[in-house]
Amino acid sequence: MSPESSLHLPTSSTQFSMTHVTSIHSPSWPLDERHGHEGNVTNSREKSRPSSKSSSRQKAVAELSNAILQFGINLYRARQSHPATPASDAQHAHHHPENVVFSPYLIASTLQLMQAGARGETAAQISRLFQWPVEAGVDGQEKAEQVVHYFEHRDKRLLPDGCHDHYQKAGFTIQYDCCLHRDRRVTLKEDFQTRHLRPVAEDSAASTSQSTGAGSGSDNRRHKRAHGSRRLRSRSHDFINDSVHQRWKIETQLKEAVPLLGKSATFEALPRGTVDENTSLVLLSAVGIKGRWRRRFDPIHVGEGFFYEPSADEAAEGQPTEGWKPQAVIMMHQTGNFRMADSAELEATALELPYKSGARYLVVFLPQRRDGLATLEARMTAANLAQCLRHMRRRTDVDLALPKLHVRDTMDLAAALSSMGVDALFRRDAADLSGMCGCEGAFVSVARHAAAYRTSWKGRVSRSAAMPPTPEHEKFTVDRPFLFLVLSRRPNAVLLLGSVRSVRPHFCQELLPSP
Repeated sequence: MSPESSLHLPTSSTQFSMTHVTSIHSPSWPLDERHGHEGNVTNSREKSRPSSKSSSRQKAVAELSNAILQFGINLYRARQSHPATPASDAQHAHHHPENVVFSPYLIASTLQLMQAGARGETAAQISRLFQWPVEAGVDGQEKAEQVVHYFEHRDKRLLPDGCHDHYQKAGFTIQYDCCLHRDRRVTLKEDFQTRHLRPVAEDSAASTSQSTGAGSGSDNRRHKRAHGSRRLRSRSHDFINDSVHQRWKIETQLKEAVPLLGKSATFEALPRGTVDENTSLVLLSAVGIKGRWRRRFDPIHVGEGFFYEPSADEAAEGQPTEGWKPQAVIMMHQTGNFRMADSAELEATALELPYKSGARYLVVFLPQRRDGLATLEARMTAANLAQCLRHMRRRTDVDLALPKLHVRDTMDLAAALSSMGVDALFRRDAADLSGMCGCEGAFVSVARHAAAYRTSWKGRVSRSAAMPPTPEHEKFTVDRPFLFLVLSRRPNAVLLLGSVRSVRPHFCQELLPSP
């Protein structure tokens, strides 16, 4: 079991404040106590008597991590209030309840870079969303530097080697892309490019030429050397004369960067009609995650099962719960020891399923009732989610049944963030991006996020995984709508937050290769 450490969590489900926190111990999502400040090894004397500077840094890291978790919960609710189902995908949404998945960390990391280029009320709104400091002065400057260090450190560990990258380590794969697409009339300041953007091979010369009047190879090399941990790129487009083709080009590039999104034309991260001749900036991010488990599911026991989806149709005769329809799915089975916890507050049971690396893991929050996801969603806060993780304990001989998943979703970030108080960034008459743009009137016309998550049976061979289920074993059968997190420890981060209301076997078979 991982050593315990202090986390500071918000007590409110609506607004996170670094000055109103509750301290608890969470072995499920800790800072690594074997290290002083995320990688600086300390001896036992230093651990017992940490310096005030080290304690301050660790406290700041805990506060930032939990601010992002609470931000993810608030964004989850905003996402539900502002569905982002593309018109071309309406046929699927009409027949199936919506699944939700997005990356709180990637969105927060991208917004931090946008804040760096924003000024005035535009920057202040982003700051208030996370309680990041924007004021000058010694205290404000120190906190601002902690925010920058927080993301730079995690970008190197979680999203190495830049954007448009398929990162795979110890059987855990992250595909991601973050790009600020701009109309060719919008120029970027060289200082912002050098400090915060990762150049694109086909676009770096053009962007440098637009901002400085030159596009030399030495300029490009300087851009490539600067801030290698930054994941945001920028591309120039002719939205005035060629908006339709440029939208298609952006969509194609995104799906090439994140293959888990699939190539189906019915799923569009950037739907038709969102880009036109008046578009200024398009902020687009996407992530896809899959991996191999620490203990694989027994391939012999992978077969048909049932997942109950909410249905508007009348219940069929003999159906256990009225209004619920059993959907045939591919169900994976594994018997073993798992960290689990029951939460009376959430009316759910949580189970932790580690990936092969051990530093990344899936947590499934399974409602006690078939219709319990709505209750879980209404009650969840960063505090009670972490409280549930805190109480996780190892349980033996658990029969786990998990459907094979490929969940994907898109989010209209502009609509969701505007409902959370960040609207100046998306208004031509209010946006102040003078820290990044060398022209007046620039604003984010479109902001969208896409995410995909896939599970399979693959992992390390385990003798316990092949054990047949018995009546004496505890059952954890994921056969109803549930909430899930994909978390990282060392460094701690919320990689994915989502919920599953529908499992579509035909979708998995159509878009995914065999595991």
